[in-house]
Amino acid sequence: MSMPEFILRPQEDEIRYRVVAQRTIVQEDARVAVPVTLLVSTAQLDQSELDRRIRGALKRFIDADWVFSLVRRDGEAVGYERVTLTAWARVPHREVFNLNERARRASSEGLSLGEPEIDYALPFARLNQVAHELRAEIIEQIKQHQADFAAWTGRAWRIGSIGFGAASGLADRRTSKGTYRSDDDVAFSMALEARDANDATAGVTGAERIGIVAEVVLRAATG
Repeated sequence: MSMPEFILRPQEDEIRYRVVAQRTIVQEDARVAVPVTLLVSTAQLDQSELDRRIRGALKRFIDADWVFSLVRRDGEAVGYERVTLTAWARVPHREVFNLNERARRASSEGLSLGEPEIDYALPFARLNQVAHELRAEIIEQIKQHQADFAAWTGRAWRIGSIGFGAASGLADRRTSKGTYRSDDDVAFSMALEARDANDATAGVTGAERIGIVAEVVLRAATG
């Protein structure tokens, strides 16, 4: 019975380096959330009428495509209920001004719009789209690097591995409050400018810098 044949090969030569791709994205809109409170009769069972009243107030506030949170109904005085919910929408930057006063003016008897909150961060769908494009950009860079290293060393190189990730310290996304929160394990997004809604310069469009970091290993191609 013949013994199995083991072929020992020398460890492959490697080139390890890091590639960073970045893009600055102008913020075209902001996410506005506003609490809504209604006092309604317990005999009011027509949900469409409540919806009409709420959307009418929100349209007076900002004409946008509003989405509602789960509606809560709590007992108030005898014969009445307090209905509460939160409405939010993405609105153009030009609409982000004097929000507290506009919410107060849009309120009516029995229906109150509370203090609005603004989030200037880019939506996750947009972040994911940009991250996808940046990964493709990194791959194209690596292909060019393979050709460069081959010319410099006189050897052919193949891609051994690519590890996409976020740069430490930049792996969080800044919110309108000046803090940072994690996006995902790939993209990092750092706000370049965020304006407070009550500031005199509110409405000025800001931007966010989106970036992808890739740890690349090239290995010497074997014949």
